[in-house]
Amino acid sequence: MATKTIVGISALIKTKLESLVDGDSNRIIPEVLEYPTGKKTEYPSVEILPIGSIITKRIELTAATGARLERAITFRIKVYQDSTEQGAGNETAITRTKNAIDAILSSFDTDPNLSEEVALAVAEEAEIDFSARFPNALATIDVRCVIIVP
Repeated sequence: MATKTIVGISALIKTKLESLVDGDSNRIIPEVLEYPTGKKTEYPSVEILPIGSIITKRIELTAATGARLERAITFRIKVYQDSTEQGAGNETAITRTKNAIDAILSSFDTDPNLSEEVALAVAEEAEIDFSARFPNALATIDVRCVIIVP
């Protein structure tokens, strides 16, 4: 199954973030990228990248079921927002970033297995730095995804 790969899981996360809408059916995150770039076209913008170690564990079950492998892959979601006066301005930038963070966290709270595609997808850590200046990320959210390896 393709979703058992880094590429497949990244695509699932991208689809999830692209589907987040506000009460007026406007996309909360208009630009979702799976690669780093300094050229953002819409804000807030996010980048989704795998980070750190990929951890595989052998889990012993019963004699009847044998063992299985669980693999954990962490993805970092970086949230960017133009806070310059030519962009959104500082107050609007912070509000948009807070809304994006809330939407991202809630989306993983309400769908902790990416529509049954992974065993677990949890936003483990979020770091917010509103003192960061454009074009730096104002927030990062680390999402750990666990898959069962066939």
